[in-house]
Amino acid sequence: MTKAIFQIEGMTCQHCAQTIEKTLEKLPGLQSVHVDLNEKQARVDYQGTLNAQAVIDAVEAEGYKAIWNETQAASI
Repeated sequence: MTKAIFQIEGMTCQHCAQTIEKTLEKLPGLQSVHVDLNEKQARVDYQGTLNAQAVIDAVEAEGYKAIWNETQAASI
């Protein structure tokens, strides 16, 4: 399993984090999702190839902004 971290902009409360987490849990290929309000991050575990754009699009559909740092993901 591989991990990736997305920076999330626009979260202001725990409900925001829960909304993003529930949305990402519905995406195919993601094995686990954890959204941290304090760190402003979504951490995802996946197998195979990560569809980073699908994650970004899902977060943005909820009204937040997601940024994937591919270099950071490789070092986890």
